[in-house]
Amino acid sequence: MGDKEFEAQNQGFLTWFKSIPGSTFSDSLSLTDLRARNAGRGIIANVDIPANTLLFTIPRPGVINITTSDLFQRLPDLLSKDLSGSIDDDDLEDSSSDPWLSLILVLIYEYLQGERSRWKAYFDILPVEFDTPMFWSEEDLMELQASSVVSKIGKAEADSMFLQKVVPAVTAHQDVFYGEGSSEKLSELELLNLAHRMGSLIMAYAFDLDKEDDDEDEEMEVDAEDGWVEDKDSTMLGMVPMADILNSDAEFNAHVDHAGDAITVTSLREIKQGEEVLNYYGPLANSDLLRRYGYISHKHRRYDVVEIPQTLLANQVQQALGVSDAFKDKALSFLGEDAEDPVLLERDAGEPNWDGTLVAPVRSDTLLSELDEAVTTMLKSFRRVSASVVPDKRKREETRKAVLPLIISARLAEYPTTLLEDTDILANAGTVGRHRMAVEVRAGEKKLLQEALEVAAAAAAHGTAADEDNGNERPGKRSKAS
Repeated sequence: MGDKEFEAQNQGFLTWFKSIPGSTFSDSLSLTDLRARNAGRGIIANVDIPANTLLFTIPRPGVINITTSDLFQRLPDLLSKDLSGSIDDDDLEDSSSDPWLSLILVLIYEYLQGERSRWKAYFDILPVEFDTPMFWSEEDLMELQASSVVSKIGKAEADSMFLQKVVPAVTAHQDVFYGEGSSEKLSELELLNLAHRMGSLIMAYAFDLDKEDDDEDEEMEVDAEDGWVEDKDSTMLGMVPMADILNSDAEFNAHVDHAGDAITVTSLREIKQGEEVLNYYGPLANSDLLRRYGYISHKHRRYDVVEIPQTLLANQVQQALGVSDAFKDKALSFLGEDAEDPVLLERDAGEPNWDGTLVAPVRSDTLLSELDEAVTTMLKSFRRVSASVVPDKRKREETRKAVLPLIISARLAEYPTTLLEDTDILANAGTVGRHRMAVEVRAGEKKLLQEALEVAAAAAAHGTAADEDNGNERPGKRSKAS
């Protein structure tokens, strides 16, 4: 898109936004083209803006959700099971997915209305292409290497859900979705692609808004773990024009408040002329930023996470104890559902300050807390199979200390390249776009694993020294006691 068309869309959207009864937009702000830094649109301060300044207001009727659009008034039973009787409800988890699917259908409906939709100017500025891994090629995905984010993309599951729920719903009610007399109809593939686009818009831009009436029964909230939707009594998922233009970072300067009858955005601290107004998505690892929003941030490196599957722990404990595969499998069975939960390596990155700044130091000394506990639990499971392999606490502690670095090294070995090699790749100016983001994600995880190795080595050295000190003290203590 050319600069003139981009600016024309900005002005059209701003004019439309200001026409919404009850909306406000400070003259101190501008919608700005930030494509040169791969940030799409953004909101920039025209002048120095003091702290606690109201930046803009979005009245509730301007939000797109299942109550402001008339789709579900026209088709209240749109997602009833008669449209999709072949679906395995257990597999698709209808109870948690329907709110998300409902908003997807609302967005499809409003988009297909074209000029008839009161949100037409808003749709004009929403992206049509995304850099989230959902849309990457297999070659692009391979650059993520052993990052756990690859297993969380869920494109096949989304395809299945859309083909069984969204496409039939639109096809069964073409007169409503396309309008009476409309000759243009989307093919199944085009509808599938449109559903993916709307689902990605929701993941990247939707807000969990406090309901105006807490007694309502709808239950929607984007899940912090998987980025989709989880049940929540007091919130409703919605697209919020203008608020979703705000970009986000780990350090931010604005706060979105949606407790009243309007959504307001206020400055947390002084915003200098030329600075971007930034929102906060939470303490997310770069892998999560990439999966949900299609970008990464150097300031989010402090929140990077590495997942270690329980099977990797079990394999290393098995080798250390010299037991059979059957023995290991029996030990894993004692973990029950916990055997499916990965162990997390993450730093103590602290919380942002009240004004959105990062002041807390990043601590790595707690990196192994969860892994330590998980290995101890795993050893207890092995002991439940046969106490002879871990006869006492001393044996358990010796084994735990021995396998910790082995587990970390084994996880690190799953990445085909080293951190040094990745650093060289990133130093190349030709490493751009999705390739650069993938290398940044995997390099951040390798750095975390190397820090974990250093913490494990330091703990082992400290433990050895302590054991030697205790050993030297024992004869003296016994002599004194006698």
